[in-house]
Amino acid sequence: MNETAAPILVALDPGSPCAATEQLALAFARATGAEVVLATVFPIIPLRSYVHSRHYERLLHEEADRLLESRAVRWRAAGTGIPVRTACTGSASAARGLHALAREQGAALVVVGPSHRRGAGWTFPGPMGTRFAHGAPCPVAIAVGRVPERLERIGVAFAPTDEGRAALRATAALAGRCGAVVRAISVAGALPWMDVTLPEFDGATLPELYAGHLAYELEAAARASRGDAAITPHST
Repeated sequence: MNETAAPILVALDPGSPCAATEQLALAFARATGAEVVLATVFPIIPLRSYVHSRHYERLLHEEADRLLESRAVRWRAAGTGIPVRTACTGSASAARGLHALAREQGAALVVVGPSHRRGAGWTFPGPMGTRFAHGAPCPVAIAVGRVPERLERIGVAFAPTDEGRAALRATAALAGRCGAVVRAISVAGALPWMDVTLPEFDGATLPELYAGHLAYELEAAARASRGDAAITPHST
């Protein structure tokens, strides 16, 4: 157990429980040795009467505490060996409240559930998760489908930027800890103005040159980040 590992915060939606959210957090916790914080945000509803507002806020806070403690009891009874505690706050915005909880808890990762929308084999983050991801103080993981007990294969999107290289290094470090393999993916999308002109340089178009540059940067970053993890670069 790594005593210095920052906690993993699990965002629980009492109106739409998602077992995969907690399962994914458990998989990350086993890989990193971090403790888990089960969290939720109860709504702050302004009423004309301050007394009534405070009364309902207290009732909602108590209900949130009961929800979280019931989930924590299940975690402990399951014998996962992962330390778990709870945290909640009230806010007019669930995303804003989750931001506050993540900063307050010093979370290394926040795991949120998916949307109920489905289509063409895709699963989408829910609206709260989407809003939270913008300006989030830490990485965000979206739980989708069935989650394995341990992480065996991790995909990471790569861009030739400081952030892209940092993401690849962090993924390789995580994979090295849990014995997973990494698939690093780069995508050479359409370049600006390419619908207007398609210049060639030494017989190659600019998109072809850019795709080659991206593949080279990905290979170099993979070599530099590999460590104990097996990284397979994939450019498209």
